[in-house]
Amino acid sequence: MPSANSSPSKVTLPASTLTTNATLPSDLQAALLNALLAPSSGAMPRIQSTLYHELAASGWVDNMRAHIQYLLRSGECGSYTEVMGRVMRDFNMGEKAHKLSNGVNGVNGANGISNGKGVGERGVEEGGIKVPDAVVKEGIRLVKREVDRVAEVVIDDE
Repeated sequence: MPSANSSPSKVTLPASTLTTNATLPSDLQAALLNALLAPSSGAMPRIQSTLYHELAASGWVDNMRAHIQYLLRSGECGSYTEVMGRVMRDFNMGEKAHKLSNGVNGVNGANGISNGKGVGERGVEEGGIKVPDAVVKEGIRLVKREVDRVAEVVIDDE
């Protein structure tokens, strides 16, 4: 929650809450999230647009589209819920996704075996759906920049 002596448009983050690996208190998390989501900040549209651009430029969007099309066309998934469940499982399980998919992923006619990696673990250049490290780094940089716009760190007077 913004303090009385800070700018009303910025969330005050006491420096002591940022010096440990502990998470922010829930009230500060909520205030920061609300500030980022506020239409007046424009933060979320900038984050969304930049991340989409980075993912598209890397080839990830095309790979994800091809993977989803395969799941639907092959009959492995017949509904939105099934596709989402399968994509999340593939994405999150990496190597285990290969074993669960019976060695089939259909992307570029591949059989799911590429250097022993499942579709969720393979990088974009291998036809996989793993988010490229460069996109993750850009996302982190961007979110930090947006947090800096809506929050200010103050030195605690203890």
